[in-house]
Parts: sequence; C-alpha cells; structure tokens
Amino acid sequence: MFNRSDSVIKRIGRFIPVGHRGANGELPGNTIGSFQRFIDIFPEGMLELDVWRTSDNEIVVYHDELLDHETNGTGKIIDYTFKEIRRLDRGYNVSHDGGLTFPFRGKGFKVPLLKEVLERFPQTPVSIDIKFHMKDFARQVIELLEEYDSAGRVILGSFNNGLISYIKKNFPEMPTSFSKKEIFLFYILHKILPRSLIKFSGTALMIPEILNESDPEYSGSSGNRGIRIITRQLIRKANRAGIPVLAWTINRRENMERLISWGINGIITDYPTLLKEVMMERGIC
Repeated sequence: MFNRSDSVIKRIGRFIPVGHRGANGELPGNTIGSFQRFIDIFPEGMLELDVWRTSDNEIVVYHDELLDHETNGTGKIIDYTFKEIRRLDRGYNVSHDGGLTFPFRGKGFKVPLLKEVLERFPQTPVSIDIKFHMKDFARQVIELLEEYDSAGRVILGSFNNGLISYIKKNFPEMPTSFSKKEIFLFYILHKILPRSLIKFSGTALMIPEILNESDPEYSGSSGNRGIRIITRQLIRKANRAGIPVLAWTINRRENMERLISWGINGIITDYPTLLKEVMMERGIC
C-alpha cells in the first residue's frame, strides 16, 4: 500500500489548520467551492470531509444521511444514484443567518464525488469521516485512495468503533483517527499512567474541546460547558507519545487563541478567515 513513515502525520507538524467541510461557515460545506476557499487561505492546510455511498455505489462527499437539510432534494442519499444527486442544488437550504436568507440558491454548488476532490487537490492532506457504516464501503473508500495514490495523505475516521477496528485489522498501514472507544480510554489513562505506558495505534486524536453535542467548544462561564476533554496535560502527554491532537469544531476566536497557547497541533474550523487572523497575530502563519 504505502510506507506508514510517509503518512499524513508528518504533514501535521507543530500546527496545522483544518477546514471543516472546507470553509463551512463561509460557503456550502463539502463542496469543491468550499474546499477551494479554504485552500486559497491555507495552501498547506488540511481538508476535512464526509463520505456516503449512493445507490449506484459511488462515493459522494456529504455530511447528513438525508438530502433535505442542505439541498432541494428529499430522502436518503443511499436511495439515489449519483446522477440524480448531481442534479440537486447543493446550496439550496444553506443559510448562515438562521434561515433569514439563502444566498447560495442557484449559485451552482453541487455534491461532489470523493475522487473529484482527490483530483482537484492532489497534494492536500485530508481527513475523511466515513458516515456510511458498512465494512465493504470502508474497503471501497480505501481502494479508491489507493487508486489515486492518496492513502498516505489521508486520515480515516468514523464514529463507529467497529468500522475503525475493521480498518485497523485489514488495512494496518492506513492512518486512522482515534475511535470513540479509544478517545475515552486515552482520556482516562492519560490521567493515571505515565506516557511510556500509553500505547495506541491511532494516528491522531481528533476530538472536541468540550464533551457537549450541542456545543463542542467552550462557550464561556455562563454557557453549558459540559466535560472538558482537551487540556494542556492531555496535549502534552499525547505529543510525548507521538500523537498529534486536533480540536473540532473551533469557531470562537478566544478558543482558537487559548488552544494555540496550549500547544494544540491543529484546529478544525468552519471559519478559516478568522483562524488565519489569529495565527497571524500569534506569529505562526
């Protein structure tokens, strides 16, 4: 397949900006336009995206199972062919002001194929979240990555523990983010064990700042803060074990500033323009 020593972990370095579905807060996410917007701001950055399977076995880049949320289509992605999905207006239901306006309708945004993204950005590291939790689909994704000589620049992730286990067992050289189970174990063990005893096979910890599904980043003393996951200690112990820590999804300036000061290895954000400003102010851009 490829040499793991040449994998994406080398590309992360001290700090890497990551585009959550590209520039999801500025344009319809998971589109070529959104990815291009992010790369225009951060040519050496990483893209984050999600993949599903269509009824005719194509791999498309989209987040939700249902098309209703952000397109003018209805129903599940897996019930449509790619040709049918391609005809949809990807920006139809996208609003950045709470539904007051829908500025991206009729602007030409379409649901892309994964292979189109790989072709368009051949040197860019990519984090791929597999949303269709079938083992044969994971294999299909990896086979496509091999076809496009892209496996070494990709981190595969999934919220499905079994899928990550399947990938590690059958494709041991494939870089993966930590599964939910591994994140929990690392969170517990890093508090009680010395770094020399912490052994995990994941390539990167891609985790929320706060364990709170409605708001995964710190929202101030008056907000619902949930359980803090990312701390200075966690970052330090992970890095000493050779594991980079990337925080998602960080959209507030004060959180970007604090996490950078703590030594975070990457920030996944919807707002690359804001992150670029923060990085420039802190002299890391």
